[in-house]
Amino acid sequence: MSDDASNDWLEVAKTRAQGIRIALAGIGVFVACVLVTIFGQLRQFEADRKAELITACFVGDPAPAPVSQPPCAAGGATPRSLPASLPRCGACPAAADWGILQAAYGEFPRPQIDAELNPWDQFAMESTVIGSFAEGIDPKQFEGSTDPMAKYVWMLAEASSKKPLKPGTTKEISHFYLHLKDFVSNARSIEGALDAKTPFEALDREQIIALANAYAFNLDSDDVQGEYAAQDLANPTFISQLDKLRPSVLNSHGRPIMEERFVQTLKDGASLSPFLMLRQQLVGEDLGKFQQIDDAEMKKLLNFLTVTPFASLNAERNEDGRLRNEINAILEGDTNSAISLPFLSISVSLSVFAYLSGILNLAFLGWIFWQARQIEYASNRYVTFTGADRSRMAAALQGLPGAGGWNLLSRTGHALLITTPTLLGTLVLFEPLWLSNPGTFRMSSLIYFSLYLIFPTFVFLLSLALVTFIRNNNRQVIDVPREPPGGTAAAAT
Repeated sequence: MSDDASNDWLEVAKTRAQGIRIALAGIGVFVACVLVTIFGQLRQFEADRKAELITACFVGDPAPAPVSQPPCAAGGATPRSLPASLPRCGACPAAADWGILQAAYGEFPRPQIDAELNPWDQFAMESTVIGSFAEGIDPKQFEGSTDPMAKYVWMLAEASSKKPLKPGTTKEISHFYLHLKDFVSNARSIEGALDAKTPFEALDREQIIALANAYAFNLDSDDVQGEYAAQDLANPTFISQLDKLRPSVLNSHGRPIMEERFVQTLKDGASLSPFLMLRQQLVGEDLGKFQQIDDAEMKKLLNFLTVTPFASLNAERNEDGRLRNEINAILEGDTNSAISLPFLSISVSLSVFAYLSGILNLAFLGWIFWQARQIEYASNRYVTFTGADRSRMAAALQGLPGAGGWNLLSRTGHALLITTPTLLGTLVLFEPLWLSNPGTFRMSSLIYFSLYLIFPTFVFLLSLALVTFIRNNNRQVIDVPREPPGGTAAAAT
């Protein structure tokens, strides 16, 4: 019976020791969950700040960037405390750019553009074709050929013999044609959006780029040479010869290879007025609205649009608002990132955790202290029996805080571990105060932080007392031999 009672008290001590180990493991798991969440939030915070540097460029805020703020290319970040109106990064286009693009889209002169583009595009294309034949092909290589195309080349050679093209004319014309073709493509893209009645804010990235390219389109010196070269090609002598010889070259169906409208296009092109760009036409309609943006600013805007992926202005502006709210929420400790508390099956946010961590920590301490008192009682009853094996008791208590001959430093480390939830909660509460003035030392911040540490210090002292209590109890039971009262198990019973 005495052996059974002895073993019962040993099992009680084992069970209570296991309860303490579970509580310590629970604290460790809880701390790990919080650390992972905090680390994830810090990464999310940095990612949001970098993303907000881009989305802020689409808001069109006219506020200038402060001198102390580095440019986007250098990895600059917006201030931690986000005002309602964010400063712009150096790589962002000016706020007026978006207004000008919106005005250009809203007042796109479609009738004038179409009236100019269609004849100029057709004339530039046909001038390039005619010039390629007249300048680039040697008629002698078709000598003796019965192919109608050979007669066509001979006809072109004859038509241009009285006023031959100078070398390089075709290259000049084709340069102008290809450049004009880009403008035509951009203008057609804008017209497609207008036909679909797409609001400016809903234009996708390609349409915005097309609009900016069309507005920034300029004729360079080579374009001007190509424009005049094309008109010089369609001189009256050449057109006259071409018109006379056109009916003489027939295809297999007996029809002229060169249609009459082909010649007519060249004839009309010779009298086309100089090509007007979109910006010229808009400025002519409203000088006050469209004269603000210069070529350097347009180049900056185009570079930004080209290297920046985005869906639409609306999408980026909505994303900018979401990022601002998320960044401010993290700074204020109010976030939706949840932490699952071990053994409790509940989830809390960081802000809630900051307030509950102290209460939870005290609950852990109370649980451990109660288990330690039960161990003390059970172990004292166990050693009263004759033949109580202290090595079995040492094995049961192994791994408890302060077990064995641990010094003050070891006990302090265990006490800090037990206090970690409260410390983390304190840091979460203090973080917004620190982040509002990053990199600067303020005495007020130090005072506030000292006040925040009052409760963690109290919890730490309780933890240190608990660890010391467990250590002293272990030493009393294991390391200090003593005779059981009465000397026999029966007397103890």
